[in-house]
Amino acid sequence: MREGKLEGYRRTHCIGQLSRLEAVFAFPSIDDAKRGIGMLGRYEPENLVEIAPLDSTYRREVYDMGWATNFDALGHDAARRYWSGETYPGEDSVSEMLLSGRFAILGTRVRTKAYETVLERDPKSVCLLEISRLAAFFGSDLGMVCPWIKGDEHGAVGYYIIRHDLEEASKVDSMIVEEIKRNPSFEINLQALKPFFLPPDDPEGEDYFRVPNVAELGPFRLEKLHLLIQTINGSAAL
Repeated sequence: MREGKLEGYRRTHCIGQLSRLEAVFAFPSIDDAKRGIGMLGRYEPENLVEIAPLDSTYRREVYDMGWATNFDALGHDAARRYWSGETYPGEDSVSEMLLSGRFAILGTRVRTKAYETVLERDPKSVCLLEISRLAAFFGSDLGMVCPWIKGDEHGAVGYYIIRHDLEEASKVDSMIVEEIKRNPSFEINLQALKPFFLPPDDPEGEDYFRVPNVAELGPFRLEKLHLLIQTINGSAAL
C-alpha cells in the first residue's frame, strides 16, 4: 500500500504539506504530463488539459513522482526523499504537482467532449449539468459532485453527493439573468435550463428538482479501506 505509507510518513514528519489523498494532481508542463501518464499507463494523452487557479488562495507543491513510482523497490526511505523534494536519480524522474484550491480548465475541447458524453448518457441531467457549468463561472459550487464512502459491519458503499441548494440556486439564477442583460452574447443553453426557471411544483421541472442529493455508486471492498488505514497508521509509527 504505497499511498498509505507515503501518507503515514507525511502525517508524522511533514503534516503541513498537502496530502496525496486529498490534493489535485497535475504536471508543470505538457511534456512532463505526457511522460507521467506514460508511466502510469492508464490515461489518454488527448484528454490532457491545462488548468489555471481561479484565485490567489491556491497552494502548489512540486515533488518527483519517480520516488512514488519505484516506492516498492526502494522501501520506506523513498517516502522521506519524496516529501523532502529530492530529485529522483534515474530515467523515471518526472516532476508532479500537488494542488489545492479552485481551478479552471483552459480551452473547450475536453469540456465540450465531457458535456456531450453526459448529454448522451443521461439527457435528463442536462439541466443540472448546465447550471453547474454556469455556477462555476459565477464562483458557486452549486452542482458540485463529491465522493462519500460509508462503511458498516456488512461492507462499504460509495456514493456521490450533488450539492443542490435551492437558496444558492436562486442566487445563481439572479446572476445568470443579470449577466445576460449585461452581455447579450453570453454563452448559455437556455433550452437546457428551462426546468431550472420553473417552480419546483411544475411538472416540467421535476427532472431537475428531483435530482437526488445522494446517489449510490456501488459496493467497495471494506478490507481494502481498512488496509489503507492500517498502512497509514503503521507508517506513521515508524
